[in-house]
Amino acid sequence: MKRSALLVLPIVTALSDLNAVLQAEEPYTQSVEILGITIKAQAKVSPRALASAKQNVQRMLKDQPDLAARMAMKHASVAIIPQNKFITTLPEFAGMSGRNDSNGNAYDSFKVRGAGGVNGQPVTAVSEENLIRQANDPFKAEDIFYHEFGHAIMNLGFSDSQRLEWMRIYDRAKQKNFFRGAFAMTNADEYWAELTQSFFGVNNEINGAETVRRTDPEAFEFLKTIYGPPSRSRAR
Repeated sequence: MKRSALLVLPIVTALSDLNAVLQAEEPYTQSVEILGITIKAQAKVSPRALASAKQNVQRMLKDQPDLAARMAMKHASVAIIPQNKFITTLPEFAGMSGRNDSNGNAYDSFKVRGAGGVNGQPVTAVSEENLIRQANDPFKAEDIFYHEFGHAIMNLGFSDSQRLEWMRIYDRAKQKNFFRGAFAMTNADEYWAELTQSFFGVNNEINGAETVRRTDPEAFEFLKTIYGPPSRSRAR
């Protein structure tokens, strides 16, 4: 995060040490709450990003008070990654510094701009630039919030019966070769997150709720039971 005051750095012996200092975690100084979900950010993050995240949570959970309550009981929250910082600047993700994600991308890089909340680590991370739709966002062909918070909904909010039903829907989709070659088909978790993203907004592979409805009507109907009917989105 940029600082207006002079930043005095300790002596470092390697570039990796310097990166660690520059990316040191910073406390949250802004927060809003909706349906028991806290949305938080560091000082220089635009308030527009918090407002956008709040609106998205409301849009996704407005028809599911029980699901939202289960998530709140597990302390689900959203943290916004500053546009000029790595995800490891967030306190909950600082421990990932020096490591790579499952796709081989370094957490200390601008290739990782989101992460879904899970049991034991219920914070969902989403990038500021994507939330405020900056023109230079390298992921502007994606609505990252819906994907990552979709993971959190499945991980922290689904009942056992909902999870089993979605697993069955995914297995059927895989057998029928729906969305062949798409990242969505990686596993049941990504099928949920990707189709959630498509249901609400822009997805560069499966774009729009109507695409989901035409290809996998059963998945579409399940999405409706969680999110309600699809409304106007950014789908192109």
